[in-house]
Amino acid sequence: AFDLKSVRYKLDHVQILEQRDNGHHAFLWADKQRRYQAYESLTDLNGRQFFKTEDFDNQMAAEYVWVHFFIPMQQLLEAGNLYVFGELTQWKFLPEAEMVFNQKMGGYQGAMLVKQGYYNYQYLFVKKNGKVGQVELMEGNHWETENEYTVYVYYRPDGAIADKLIGVKVFKYNSK
Repeated sequence: AFDLKSVRYKLDHVQILEQRDNGHHAFLWADKQRRYQAYESLTDLNGRQFFKTEDFDNQMAAEYVWVHFFIPMQQLLEAGNLYVFGELTQWKFLPEAEMVFNQKMGGYQGAMLVKQGYYNYQYLFVKKNGKVGQVELMEGNHWETENEYTVYVYYRPDGAIADKLIGVKVFKYNSK
């Protein structure tokens, strides 16, 4: 998670704030692989984002910021690609969310333009020609993890040409 509610001072997980010719830039502290670490129970937004600025009274005046991500890794993942993932990527593997291996820095880096606010995200690995992300490589696999599932129920009456949404239910597993 990172907190970009201000471009005037650093908040959670922001190491450096800079103003450049092409706008505001926030360099996050290096993330860490949590694959082999003990599970941590942290309060979060379940991968979501929350737009907010503390710099202006009018929330419509929020800035856009280039956010720079970095995660150390000794070698290139040749079997696929690493992505920043969450609501900030519309729950998709967007080209602009793909991390690039930088051998000189010793890890993967990437940058995305986002609106001021608070963001949860994670890194997902997608095998070459794959369509499904794998969380285990970077985040690990912990049974204690809180998960949220949304079930949509559709119905198509006889003779209709479209489905109707008739129910939505959100289920939380291991809710805190």
